[in-house]
Amino acid sequence: MNPTQGPGPHPATEVRSLLELAQQGAMANDRPDLTTRLAATGRILDAATAPVEQERAVRAAAAETLRAVGSLEIDLRARRAALGDPGRAARLQAELLSAEARAERFAHAAREWPHLFGEGFAGVASDSEFHVRAMMRAIVADAEIDVRTGKGTRDADRLEAWLRGRLEAEADLAYEQVHAGVRGVSAMIATHLGLAPAQPVPLLPAAPAGRLVSDLPARRSVPAGSSLPSRLLTVLMPGYGGIMMALVVSRFLGLDLPTWVILTCAAAGALALGGAAASGERARQRDRRAAEAMTMVRAMVEDFQLTLSKQLRDATRVLQQDLRRRTTDLVARHSVEVSEERDRVGLAAVAAGRAPDDLRDIDDDLAALAGIRTRAAALLRRDSPARPGRNLSSVA
Repeated sequence: MNPTQGPGPHPATEVRSLLELAQQGAMANDRPDLTTRLAATGRILDAATAPVEQERAVRAAAAETLRAVGSLEIDLRARRAALGDPGRAARLQAELLSAEARAERFAHAAREWPHLFGEGFAGVASDSEFHVRAMMRAIVADAEIDVRTGKGTRDADRLEAWLRGRLEAEADLAYEQVHAGVRGVSAMIATHLGLAPAQPVPLLPAAPAGRLVSDLPARRSVPAGSSLPSRLLTVLMPGYGGIMMALVVSRFLGLDLPTWVILTCAAAGALALGGAAASGERARQRDRRAAEAMTMVRAMVEDFQLTLSKQLRDATRVLQQDLRRRTTDLVARHSVEVSEERDRVGLAAVAAGRAPDDLRDIDDDLAALAGIRTRAAALLRRDSPARPGRNLSSVA
């Protein structure tokens, strides 16, 4: 009660009450920005002690209250218009059915993807093993053709250099094939889950093909060979046998042939048998060198096949574990997102069924805000001149 102006609340008390009501409305409508501004205005009002400062704070608080009320009224009217839409409930129900169907499809895909994942990597491993075996057989076949033509046997160093270069090129091709296979598995899983894009696949964690080839030991066999006397004996013995045959036959048959005839026949026999022996020896040496070259090729190819197969298996296993871990995390996150979307739409659909009650509540809130607006506007219309010696209670 004001003895000079009649009954009525103190302006500061009145505006503080309005600030509290506006704050409650802001919190109820999830407007933290308005809550913060109204709280700051309340602190300024509490800090004002002088009459003039208090009067200014009251008017500022009333103005801030009116701005907050106007903003809340806009929110409530927009919400009222949305709730009053006659087709909203049907749309929300259809959206709920769609969200539930998506959640069910993803749950089914999430149960199936580990099986497809395992089958995909089993196919990658099988294709890789087949490719390596076929590649090694092709290398051996090409080397055998090279050796048969005599190119590889004339220059073992050239054959080994060709073999190492071919192994390096085929190893790079095997690496690329495995990497492409893993990318295919990643794309297949992304398509199955309906998640795009596919998980990226890092580079194959394997030793470079060049290093694998450079670390491969040479497998040249030590030529057994025969000594020079033994080779000469191999050639000369048939010649000696031809001479002796010519002499023995002429004596045995009792032929009285001139000495030059006998010697000529003996020399011809020696040359024929010696030449045949020399030709056979050259063929045996050529076959031996070819066999040694192919033994070297097969030994190096087998060693490289073991090394390359292990590199591919280890690299595939690392990529498989990494892709499985990242896919599992992605599926878990997306499962949460799908569930949250379904719950959100479900809550909105349930809320749409309570639209009449919500509309009545909004009308009540608008009426309450109108009352706050009227009281705040009345405070601003008060004639409150600031004169020395008068406090705010004397003008209330």
